[in-house]
Amino acid sequence: MKSSPCRLLAGTFMLAAASAQALKAPEVDLRDPTIWEEKAASPLTANPQPCEVFSGPHCAVWEDEKSDIQRERERREQRRWQNDYENLRRE
Repeated sequence: MKSSPCRLLAGTFMLAAASAQALKAPEVDLRDPTIWEEKAASPLTANPQPCEVFSGPHCAVWEDEKSDIQRERERREQRRWQNDYENLRRE
């Protein structure tokens, strides 16, 4: 029991030291031209996936605007979710 205040004090000191080190900003040379160059686009964002493969905000919402492949993908996904739900209820 006598060591509890000592442990508390040591813990507080360790926490303060870690926080101070985390707050230290890294050294950046603003004259370095590489930090001002534009970064290349990520290959994942450069070519968006078609709506038949992945649903996104740019995909059609109304059923008559969707392609047959997209409708079939959504139907299969809905069926899979429904089967998973029914299997969980049975267990």
